[in-house]
Amino acid sequence: MWSHLRERDRCPGCGTRHAEWSEAEGGSRRAYTAEIQRCLGCEQIEQRRDSLKREDDLGKGVHIVLQRNPQRQ
Repeated sequence: MWSHLRERDRCPGCGTRHAEWSEAEGGSRRAYTAEIQRCLGCEQIEQRRDSLKREDDLGKGVHIVLQRNPQRQ
């Protein structure tokens, strides 16, 4: 039950909890720093999504998923 309540308090955007930032609750306004990270999987998905915009409309409900490449080295 406690785990559920704790997870419910997480921001859906960044995953932090309000108390981590609140000095009144023992947190700090400098609890985290924002850094840039690149995910190559997300990059592949975005590139494919961009190419779909140039192709024929595939309709609604189309999802792009990553599949393991059998020819990877």
